Amino acid sequence: MKSIVEAIRFLTIFGSSKRAKVTSANLSRSLLYFPFVGLLIGGCLVGANFIISKYLNHSAVNLSIILLLIILSGALHLDGFADTLDGFYAGKNREEILKIMEDSRIGTMGALGLVILILLKFVLLEGTPEIIKYKTLLLMPLSSRWAMVVSGSLSKAAKTEGLGKFFCKPVRLREWLGATLFTLIVAFLILKVQSILFILSIFLFALILTRYITRKIGGMTGDTFGAINELTEVFSLLIFNLKFVI
Repeated sequence: MKSIVEAIRFLTIFGSSKRAKVTSANLSRSLLYFPFVGLLIGGCLVGANFIISKYLNHSAVNLSIILLLIILSGALHLDGFADTLDGFYAGKNREEILKIMEDSRIGTMGALGLVILILLKFVLLEGTPEIIKYKTLLLMPLSSRWAMVVSGSLSKAAKTEGLGKFFCKPVRLREWLGATLFTLIVAFLILKVQSILFILSIFLFALILTRYITRKIGGMTGDTFGAINELTEVFSLLIFNLKFVI
């Protein structure tokens, strides 16, 4: 029970005032519940879509959904995404990249990246057929939180300090298998046979991103895990815009 509470505290605004205290090995154990928290967020998005669509037009509803997603996560992953872009763009080597990523100030590339990321989510959500929109809203946050678990199981920490080290190896087999099994079951219930292709695509996408980041800085950090989450959300939206998913 403690692990799921820590997962909720860390990944959402609920108990976010205690997020700074979540720095122990308990965070590693909470990885098991990351997809579950993602599903909770997805449920909130589905509920909001159902209610708001009664009063606002299609585009206003989709914009509201994106804003709610940002609010529910406390913009935690967006911050990591922006820091990652700043570091990877301006840093010439591993040391410079890590130093820039530690700077709390946002740079030009980070700001531009955030704008493009949010626009991509909006455009892709606009293009998602209404008939499968609830599937999209449920699986987008679930798969992106699972992608962080996958990334952590395949990588090591780039630094000895920071939250990133709690996501990386040695991730216990119990956490990885539990998170993966939960994701597979939920995806199958929603997508049926097509869930195999969906999950495989998310896994390969997370693998490619993790390998690229690891080559650049020798491992993963809290910021790069945030980038994994944000980019996977965009990738999952892209999948649901493909005709074969319908």
